[in-house]
Amino acid sequence: MKRSRRVYTPGHYVLCLALSAASPVLSKAGTKAENTLTIQDNQNHIWRFEAEKTLPVTPASQAEIIPDGVKIVAQRGVTLWFEHPLKGNYTLTFDRKILKPEGALRVSDMNIFWNAHEKNGALPHVRNGTLSAYNSLVLEYAGIGGNNNTTTRFRHYDGSGARILLQESTAPADMLKPDHVYHTVISVHNGVTTLFLDGKKIFSAPVNAASPGYFGIRTVGSQQEITHFSLSA
Repeated sequence: MKRSRRVYTPGHYVLCLALSAASPVLSKAGTKAENTLTIQDNQNHIWRFEAEKTLPVTPASQAEIIPDGVKIVAQRGVTLWFEHPLKGNYTLTFDRKILKPEGALRVSDMNIFWNAHEKNGALPHVRNGTLSAYNSLVLEYAGIGGNNNTTTRFRHYDGSGARILLQESTAPADMLKPDHVYHTVISVHNGVTTLFLDGKKIFSAPVNAASPGYFGIRTVGSQQEITHFSLSA
């Protein structure tokens, strides 16, 4: 049986026919409705989608509900925030696939924010989707296959605008492969955070998780699927 599946773009949505397990929910969030919306996936996770404005001749970026998660088509910079505060010890688990290039889209930027908050500890306020707009946050950042799939980096943002480089690789083995499903685990435990991809430890560093922080999927100029997302203590 075919059911309608909504494809969300900043400020509006269009209906497409596709297989779907449930009907998603759409509402506007924040004061910049042209860049921001809130979506609920079929597993009842609530996400805030922030997208950088595109040129009039370029399609808008989209967030699309798929049976096991969310598909992002990022014409420019986008961030998908999980709207649930995380504090103390926790583990995030999800699968992520970078789809083969189409048009101007690339295999690049499988990026992640976590432990993210404003300097006063609040949920990150609505931003315009550009990477520089997040410089004032306190957070951990992993950029897998950034810069057109030439760098993989781990940074700490301290809220001052500084993006402190902790680890980096330019080895081809640490870059992205199209249509590969990366099983991703982020662990925050007893003052240490660790990122695993396909069971391999990629980054690890001390972290302060005493204040509530937030998790976000980040990318630019690519299309990706985020599925099987789960949170455990």
